[in-house]
Formats: sequence, structure tokens, C-alpha cells
Amino acid sequence: VDLLEGKLTLPLILLLKSDTSMRDSVQTVMRDGDYSAVPRENLLRVIEESGALASARERAYEYADRAREALRTLSDSVYCEALRSIPTFIVERDR
Repeated sequence: VDLLEGKLTLPLILLLKSDTSMRDSVQTVMRDGDYSAVPRENLLRVIEESGALASARERAYEYADRAREALRTLSDSVYCEALRSIPTFIVERDR
């Protein structure tokens, strides 16, 4: 959905850094607003095979760990526990 709205996500940014030949395909999807010229499945396969998805996921886990670490300074409470659960929820929600 993000790509169709003209937004580049981290996996796409990492893909384009490692494989500039995909730029035209990504721009086509953004311009057309659909996957008729570039099938979504093909784009997802290239993102996966390039390692861009794994790198983005790794970075997400790093940020989630940092967020949980920052919350260690807060006193334990149901509210703090709810805050601590958010990073895990975010990185695990699409799996």
C-alpha cells in the first residue's frame, strides 16, 4: 500500500541502494498506482532475495530493543508494561 501511495519503505530503500536496476520498476508502480506493469509478487520476491527485507527487519528489531531499553528507567506499572509491549507488537505484527 505504501508504494502505491508513493511512499518508499526501508526494504525498498535498501533494495534500491543494492540494486539500482530496480529503480524503473519501483517508479512505474509509484507512477501507475498499481501493480499491473510490475507484479507485486515479483517485487516482493526481489526484495526478499536481495536481503533487503532481512536487513530492514534486523534494523526494526534493533530499534525495538533500544526502545525497550529506554523504558527500563521507568517504574514498573501496567502502563509501563503496555509501553514495553509496543515495540514487540510492531516488529511482529506482519509475520
